Amino acid sequence: MRNGTQSQLWQSAFPHLNIATPEGAWAKQLIDLGTAALTTQAATYHRMMIITGTSTPSDVTPTEVLRYLLRSTTTCKGQTLDQYVGHILQWATRINLPWTSDPMWPLIRRGLRLTSTPRTHALAITPTVFHELRQLLPLDLSMAATIALLTGSRVDEVFRHTPRMYYLVPPSSLSAQLQREITHQPDLRFYVISTGKESKAGPQDPEDLRFLDVMALNYTQHLMLSDCTTSVGNDTTIFTNRATLTYAMNRLGLTDHSFKSGTAEILSELIRDELLPVETLPLILKHKSTQDINSVTAGYLNIRGRANLLQRKQVFRAAHLIWTRIFKPTHLTCPHT
Repeated sequence: MRNGTQSQLWQSAFPHLNIATPEGAWAKQLIDLGTAALTTQAATYHRMMIITGTSTPSDVTPTEVLRYLLRSTTTCKGQTLDQYVGHILQWATRINLPWTSDPMWPLIRRGLRLTSTPRTHALAITPTVFHELRQLLPLDLSMAATIALLTGSRVDEVFRHTPRMYYLVPPSSLSAQLQREITHQPDLRFYVISTGKESKAGPQDPEDLRFLDVMALNYTQHLMLSDCTTSVGNDTTIFTNRATLTYAMNRLGLTDHSFKSGTAEILSELIRDELLPVETLPLILKHKSTQDINSVTAGYLNIRGRANLLQRKQVFRAAHLIWTRIFKPTHLTCPHT
């Protein structure tokens, strides 16, 4: 990835905002927080530049946009591509590129909407392909991909994570049953991630237990994550350079939902083998499910209290089994080995 491309995007859209200064960086953070649509537009424009090899935002022409869309047809539906065109045109308009008014764009967008096909599921990433993907990535993005698969998350969800959302569960807080199950893996660490308001339905129900992600990491992964979280502020996103991850995934025919689909497939195998109850699946995927503990009740509990409830629902056990299936597939012969 070209260094500084993301900064060039913002500088070209806001020429009077010097984000290299403390006050400029602070203002940009407020813009990111208060205008989520701008962040989405910039991210799409950035990915398009990376994949088409464009040096600066103003160098983009309709040729690059069309090349990006054609390449994306292998992994995205027409409706998604229509959204991408909208993001790119809005950002290009913001930086005063003249070609945004070309009459072909409304026709292309209409055609993309008409080419939408019945819903198809994202290609599920398998543990084998996941390890192949990790070899294509720098350490920080490898960590982001690992978190996505361990927690059943979309890529965009992980790239909204901040250090403040992470809670390292003390070993003393693990249930006696879970401690027995991981006795041969004393280096495992369990994290709870409060995704609440960053999830699609979270703002309406942020205390819902399904908006707590749980993942297991070995000690090496724990140290890698610590390096990532300590290098940024508590309310700053941990991972950047999403376009680099997207490009590597596209090379393998994967999409943003491939991690979530991969996690679902692993969980289905664990449920099939009676290692987990079926109720665990929607909890980990953050989908609607019947909750015996609603968000009002959960709101009276701190993060440790809610983590205790998730242990009772076997979400921590699921996190351990998912980690084992991905990183030690030959060792998963029974839940206690």
